[in-house]
Amino acid sequence: MKRFSEALLFFQRDIGVRLFVFYLLFIGPLIIGALYVNNIARQRLEREVRTADQDLADVVSKEFNSYLSELTEMIDQLAHHSAVVNFDPGGIAELFQTVSIGRPNISVLYVLDNDCRTIYDHRPGIGNQRSGITLINIQPLCEYDGTTPVITRGHISPISRQPVATIAHPIFSLIEGKTIGWVAVDVRLNALNELAKLSVQHRPDEGIQVIILDGEGMIIARSDFNSKALLIDAAIENPSFSSAVIDDTFTNWIAPTFAGNEHLYTSTLITDTDWRVLLGRPTEIAFSTPQAFNRGVIISVFLFIAVGLFFWLMLYSNVIRPLERLAIHSRDVAQENRLEKGGLHINVGRPDRNITQLLSRKDQIGHLVNSLLRADEMIAARFKELETLLETGAVVLSSLDLRVVLKRILEQVERLMGLNMSAIIALDEKRGVFLSQASHGLSQRYTEQIVIHPGEPASITLKAIETGHAIQVANTLMEDEYAAYQPRAKSEGIKAMIAVPLNLKHGPPTALLVYHNEPHEFSPREISLLTSFAQQAAMALENATLFNRSDVQLQEQTLRLVALIQSMRDGLIMEDLEGHVIYVNRMAEDLTGLTQFQAAGKHVDELIERILLLTREPEKTRAAIRNAQDQKENTRVDLEITDLTGKRYFLRMRNITVTDETGTMIGRGRIFHDITRRREIDRMRTSLVSTVSHELRTPLASIKGFATTLLSDDVEWDTVSQREFLAIISQETDRLSELVKDLLDMSRIEAGNLSISRVSTNLSEMIALAAHRARTPPGDRLVVDISPEVPDMYIDPQRMEVVFRNLIENAVKYSEDDTPIRVSVGRDTDSIIIRVEDEGLGIPHSEQRRIFESFYRVENGLSRSTPGAGLGLAICQGFVRAHGGRIWYEEREKGSCFIFSLPLEIRNEKVRP
Repeated sequence: MKRFSEALLFFQRDIGVRLFVFYLLFIGPLIIGALYVNNIARQRLEREVRTADQDLADVVSKEFNSYLSELTEMIDQLAHHSAVVNFDPGGIAELFQTVSIGRPNISVLYVLDNDCRTIYDHRPGIGNQRSGITLINIQPLCEYDGTTPVITRGHISPISRQPVATIAHPIFSLIEGKTIGWVAVDVRLNALNELAKLSVQHRPDEGIQVIILDGEGMIIARSDFNSKALLIDAAIENPSFSSAVIDDTFTNWIAPTFAGNEHLYTSTLITDTDWRVLLGRPTEIAFSTPQAFNRGVIISVFLFIAVGLFFWLMLYSNVIRPLERLAIHSRDVAQENRLEKGGLHINVGRPDRNITQLLSRKDQIGHLVNSLLRADEMIAARFKELETLLETGAVVLSSLDLRVVLKRILEQVERLMGLNMSAIIALDEKRGVFLSQASHGLSQRYTEQIVIHPGEPASITLKAIETGHAIQVANTLMEDEYAAYQPRAKSEGIKAMIAVPLNLKHGPPTALLVYHNEPHEFSPREISLLTSFAQQAAMALENATLFNRSDVQLQEQTLRLVALIQSMRDGLIMEDLEGHVIYVNRMAEDLTGLTQFQAAGKHVDELIERILLLTREPEKTRAAIRNAQDQKENTRVDLEITDLTGKRYFLRMRNITVTDETGTMIGRGRIFHDITRRREIDRMRTSLVSTVSHELRTPLASIKGFATTLLSDDVEWDTVSQREFLAIISQETDRLSELVKDLLDMSRIEAGNLSISRVSTNLSEMIALAAHRARTPPGDRLVVDISPEVPDMYIDPQRMEVVFRNLIENAVKYSEDDTPIRVSVGRDTDSIIIRVEDEGLGIPHSEQRRIFESFYRVENGLSRSTPGAGLGLAICQGFVRAHGGRIWYEEREKGSCFIFSLPLEIRNEKVRP
């Protein structure tokens, strides 16, 4: 009810709505009636078209029926002729010759026995033959027991090799009292095509097509003489034809063709046969009259609607709409007056400016609009000036950012003057020239060209600054004094300009420039308005300049502090008292995977969770962090991190509190210190003590035991036993010496003090020597393959022998005794590649990244039972790097493969720790 009342009120208040409703009430019934009459007439015309097509199909059917009746009557006469009944060859030949004369539609005349095998056949122009061919296509006739002619389906005649339809008649013997054979005639289907063409040739402009189907739905004749489309299933021509063959009631329908257009089809049976006539033509031709009538009605309706709408629009645009605009404008003006009289803050909406297009009208509405607009323009101009000046004062108070202030000043200029081109020119104290500090509506190329040197006589900017008054150029193309700047102004489309000085006490000399794209002389009111505006702008620039100067030192100190924190090797996360992140440094960004901007505002627990994803034991570490947070004093938690590359390192997280000068807590922090090196040193120290103590204890025990045995006074040892004991003592001493030598080499490598002495060395001899000196020689298991392209290498033979010996010893240690050990040497572009392979246990994938660390050994049963300090591969890596090469491990399905490269060029380098 409420909505109805509102709609009724709106209807009563708006004359345009009322007129439109009256228009709809008038035109609606007319349109509905026209469409109803159109629908009735169109249906009637379409029925007439369908009826006409059905009549034409019946005529064609009768023509074909007459044609076939003539042939069936002829074949009936032949079947009762004595020559045929008695199978008289001479009589049949004469009879067939007589019948075929003047009948081009006949292909073959023949006599068949009861098995459908030809006894006599006659082809016009060829004569009689006795071929004895069995006519398979009409063989079902032989089972026919009637006495009337029969018409077969279309087929290819085995005698004439032409598409034909056969009309056959049984030969009945009165003496025998039964059918003794058949007399038949093959009718050329091409003759039927001609008949179909003749039946519709009197209507060539209607696109009518006639198709004749036999009883099995095969096309046997068509009016378009398309012989390739004969004797094919009608459903191939159009799927809807199959329904016409099956259903006798399916006599008139519309169906699409394979070409995509629609046809109207009509079907009828040929009397006394099971043949069917299909008549089709395009619907656009068949229904052209109903469609033309329908289009005429629709066009008339639309024309009627268009004329009515045009009349209503003219009425609305010339009378109703101007009255609406004037009403809205009057309401806005009244509202402004009420606000002004009430002494309220002036912040009114602008009146509708669309009524300005009514100024050109010479009627009563035009005079009324002119009067109202003149009064409104004066009021609006004053409000605009006052509002813009007030907003400029707000700009002074709203921001101290110099760039923001400059931008807003230029925006206010555009709003105040209605001009979209302005700039602020100030002295660049470093360069000693006047440059554009900000611009609006000007191209970058133009502003970059503004370079004013002090003392330029033609510069209105300098004149305005020197005189302290606004200077204008009414036409830049006509002022001789401005000739030097005319090309630049012309390219930018500037034809008038004014420069207003900004009086700054603590800033450089500055001026505001406003441009016009047409010749224009600024009025005293405009100059006064710009001068007042310039005073407000000067205040804004003055405050921003003082703020920037006082803030420079603080910004520099802040930048230094930020740079210092960013360069820390420790990660830092700062949070407020609620746990929200306010700062992260570069190390923390890498650790959490979040940038400073992405992390800001997130809760610190979210960042800690991202770090916990990289730890080895997240749950245990999370519990330790929670315990540390519950404690009041600064605490620390150690984290074992594994990054995405698989690298493992250790961090120590410390919780800190941030307080102000009074000791009040204002925030918290998390510092992540990398203790990987310290952990590695501790591990190496522990490994060194453990390994050295173990590796020294075994040979020392042997030396001590056998030396004590030799010094024993209660036993006399023979010479052989003494030499055996002394040999063991010597071997264990060499073992101690090798261990000490490895430790010294490792210390030199880590200290970066390892030097090498290069000499020309044959790799084959070196490999043989290294295998011979191995603690457990490989013997016949060693297979060496050196490419002929490998030259003698300029290397340190002593160091490289250690590399080969260590790799061969490891292969012997960790592989079965009956498996081969291969050493292959090949040449690359600028280096040689050496591979040492075995078929032993191999190295697990998880351990491969640490095998070159000092004192590190793969944890398995074989390594625990095999002596070693875990220095062999680390020493190999150090010696190879000292030669400028590199060494790596290549994973295999079975066994191990160590590969290292040596450059062919000579480079004397020291290894890096």
